[in-house]
This record gives sequence, C-alpha cells and structure tokens, in this order.
Amino acid sequence: MSSRKNPRTILSEDLTAEEIEALRIGNLRKIEVEQKDTELREFYLDLFFPRFDLRIGKQIVRWGVVEGARVTDEVNPLDFQEFILREIQDRYIPLWMVKADLYFDPNTVEILWIPDLEFHKPASVGSEWEQFQVLEGLETPPRTLRTANGRLK
Repeated sequence: MSSRKNPRTILSEDLTAEEIEALRIGNLRKIEVEQKDTELREFYLDLFFPRFDLRIGKQIVRWGVVEGARVTDEVNPLDFQEFILREIQDRYIPLWMVKADLYFDPNTVEILWIPDLEFHKPASVGSEWEQFQVLEGLETPPRTLRTANGRLK
C-alpha cells in the first residue's frame, strides 16, 4: 500500500459519510466516493529447481518494461480509476497465475498460465478520468478453464 503524492488526499478506511461531508471536499461532479480496505496485491509461492523455477499465486508480471508505453507488457490489466495519478506499479491489477521459468543454457523460456479472467478497470462514468465507453450488450465471459489465458516468452 502506498500513499498518493497529492497532499489533498486523505487515506482512511473508517470515515463515515457525515465525516466525509464535514471535510468539505469539493465533489462538483457528484462522483461516488469509493472507500477501499487494505488489499493484498501479490501473494505467491516460489519453488526453485535445478532446471526451472515456479511461481504460483497472485502476481504482477511485466514484460518489456518501457516507462510510459506498453508494447509487449500486456500480461496484467490496468486500473484507470485514478488514471495517471497513481504510481505505475499501483496501476497494475494482480492476477492469479502460474509462472514457470525454464533454463536451457544459454536461453530462458518463460511460460504463464492465467486462469484468472480480469479486464482493465475504466474510471467511473462521469469522473474527470472517464475515457472508455462501456458498450451496451457487452457480455463478460464466465471464468472457466476455457477462458484461461497463456503466454510464452
């Protein structure tokens, strides 16, 4: 958990609606205030073997890191709730996955199996960060083995 850089940000989990109103924070667009509990971002088990490593659990995997651009770094979806106000590492949505690194001297192969089906989280409708439109009739597929993802690098 990291604090935001904005000095007007108030980090608290237990403010009531009356206490929030008493702070007189300007909410001219009537955006719904979202109170979040502490969240567990990454939780995984690492196993090391002579010819491969295995990581099982909730994790963030970044491929081809270039600050400000996501060319090959398309494994984890992004949370746009606060658009670019968050640090880049806080925008990634962790996914449940199995990651295997196979070692073939001098090369390494990385394999991901992602049973967790998760999409980008757009900013709230009407917020100053709204940039995506949700299409009417768009259906989210169920979370099954058929909708699991895989990657190979």
